[in-house]
Amino acid sequence: CPPVLTGAFDGSLRMWNVEAADPKDCDMGLLGGYRAPVHRRSVTAVVVDRPNRRVYSGDADGIVWPWIWEARGNRPDSFPAERPLIHPALRGRSITSLALQPKKSRQRKHLLVAARGNVLLLFDMGAKSLLVTYHGASIRTSMIRACFSPDGKTVVAGSEEGQCNVWNAWVTNESGSLITPQTRKVSKMKWQYRYGLQMT
Repeated sequence: CPPVLTGAFDGSLRMWNVEAADPKDCDMGLLGGYRAPVHRRSVTAVVVDRPNRRVYSGDADGIVWPWIWEARGNRPDSFPAERPLIHPALRGRSITSLALQPKKSRQRKHLLVAARGNVLLLFDMGAKSLLVTYHGASIRTSMIRACFSPDGKTVVAGSEEGQCNVWNAWVTNESGSLITPQTRKVSKMKWQYRYGLQMT
């Protein structure tokens, strides 16, 4: 069983050995082997990019930290931090979700970032550059998540009005279309190959 990675309100990003015989040995330490958390505020989203051997973590300040997954193994010190992504559109806005574009549709490290303040952006994390801005997202104060379709061509996000917003993944400055009105907010979207798009 691989180690478990968790983010916390104190800004820490920790690895855990869930197979440790003694519960006291479960805590493997801070990611990167650092003595203090890299994030200054709460860690609000984490995603693992296995093909590119990266981990990305977002926080309540709107900062995304990339971590290099080195070949030495699954110890915390095998994940040194890279230069963080600090973008004006995210500054001071708590990140609500991070999502990777499916492997088949990407050649680079493309990361979808949703944040409070109705922010939804696609970044090339290799160049730390903004690729696409999605307009019409409804992410004001709730932990609304966004994700890609399995083919990577569509971006979907929930909303606080109980609707699902849909965008063409590669068309910038275009407002999303709305589908399936609900009676309460839609905070999480998930694609199932057999059942299609599921909303909760």
